[in-house]
Amino acid sequence: MEGGINVDTSVCLIPMDKTRIDLYIQLGKQTYNEHYLHLWKNGIPSEYFETYYTPEKVKTEIGDPKLSHFIVEWEQKPIGIVKLNAREKAELIKDKPVILLEKIYLLNAYSGKGIGRVVIRKIEDLLRNQGVKILWLDTMKKGRTLSFYQNQGYQILGEKLLHYTNIKEEERPMCILSKPL
Repeated sequence: MEGGINVDTSVCLIPMDKTRIDLYIQLGKQTYNEHYLHLWKNGIPSEYFETYYTPEKVKTEIGDPKLSHFIVEWEQKPIGIVKLNAREKAELIKDKPVILLEKIYLLNAYSGKGIGRVVIRKIEDLLRNQGVKILWLDTMKKGRTLSFYQNQGYQILGEKLLHYTNIKEEERPMCILSKPL
């Protein structure tokens, strides 16, 4: 219970379909701008947006059975996105099946309220029920997200570097984490 509100029952993961593409893109760009502009040399993440947030790209992805996209709602208001990826290989993980938590982005106004923990738990429960053995993700080595995931039981498996050309060098280091389900 956060601030008198039962966050668990107020948070929903709504599977994305073609009617929600524009909302998904808008939320993805807004949440990214709120949290990650500092990574980019010029403060403009156009390379990232062109990779993930064009209508054509999202439309193609929602037709892929190995990718799952969700709109995160809190009290029936869209506040973020989630993307799960069963295509991406986890070379450091031997147990199968595994899923990559590719994106979990919440609007800044909803960060720090316990919603992220609930979203993670809901994702883990969903995947556990589907027989997934391990959830893995990449997160920035700098900043508060690494400790957030570690507090949720994720362990560091290794490190990697962000590959985008316009990322500041000091922001490239990332950690690869996983958690058995």
